[in-house]
Amino acid sequence: MPIRVFKTWIQRYFSDPQAVYLLVFLVVGFSLILTIGHLLAPALAATILAYLLEPVLVQFKRLKIPRLAGVILVFTLFLGVTVFLVFAVFPVVGHQLNQFFRELPNIIDSTKEFLNALFDRFSEYLPKEQVTEITASIEERLVLLSHQIFSATLESLPGLVILSVYLVIVPLLLFFFLKDKDKILEWCDRFFPKDRHLAKKVWEEVDHQLGNFIKGKALQFLIIGTISYIVFAFLDLHYSALLGFLVGLSVFIPYIGGIGATIPIALVAFFQWGFSPDFWYAILAYILIQGFDGNVLVPILFSGVVSLHPVAIIMAVIIFGGLLGFWGIFFAIPLAILVKAILNAWPKDETA
Repeated sequence: MPIRVFKTWIQRYFSDPQAVYLLVFLVVGFSLILTIGHLLAPALAATILAYLLEPVLVQFKRLKIPRLAGVILVFTLFLGVTVFLVFAVFPVVGHQLNQFFRELPNIIDSTKEFLNALFDRFSEYLPKEQVTEITASIEERLVLLSHQIFSATLESLPGLVILSVYLVIVPLLLFFFLKDKDKILEWCDRFFPKDRHLAKKVWEEVDHQLGNFIKGKALQFLIIGTISYIVFAFLDLHYSALLGFLVGLSVFIPYIGGIGATIPIALVAFFQWGFSPDFWYAILAYILIQGFDGNVLVPILFSGVVSLHPVAIIMAVIIFGGLLGFWGIFFAIPLAILVKAILNAWPKDETA
């Protein structure tokens, strides 16, 4: 009986050869990403950038601008933005990150003093031995956390070297992907079946939602990050550029990102001002930024773009985060869009 049910299920969902081709392609693709994804990272990054910049070239084509001239214009603009980020934005964020690491021991000492004062205030309700044990445990965890952060910083130094290499390789790949798009697609076409209407149907749905989603997220990152930096700098909050950049990045991680960004903002404001009016001004400002993002900016940028239920988004974060780590969380929604498009397009034999 179980074998018969399994055979019926196979016949219903895999009777179309197109479904088998698509399944093999997906399995091979995800296997490559899971095994040698770190080696393919420059090519994947250049592919994503080429996909995002291609609509600009399409507009140039409608204006009768030759593709090579359009590629040079777009590539020059891309290099200009990259140079601005590398030499104007990242150094400021990096400098404030370095300042944060230098002040981390003072932050830990302030945390211990605050906890000791808090426990002293409520000492009559807690046994002295328990208070001492809790304080020692928290102090141990804070010291361990500082060592982990310092170790992660040292381990990231080779990553900085790799990033420097990527800053050369990715633009080169991007230029050739844009310039020789037709030749590359023609070469890849030889390795795929001639009839691939199912894959085409999946791609059409993914392309419609994913392109608008990525563009919207890029704009959301720029707007929210810039607003956060301006507001924090106006309030004279320490590490305003670093915190603004962090708030901007948090928009890429659904639900969890906004909550995660709240903690460092609250901690920095507390250690700078304590529970003073300035602390509450900073928290109120961040709440207003989140309100503007969720109630004004998101409806404008993503109206009708991603039709995913919140439960599906949360499950995508959990599943892809577990499989791919940070990048799985970062790309949870695009991957969920892909899965949804596959499920919608997958053929079924209703006679089975």
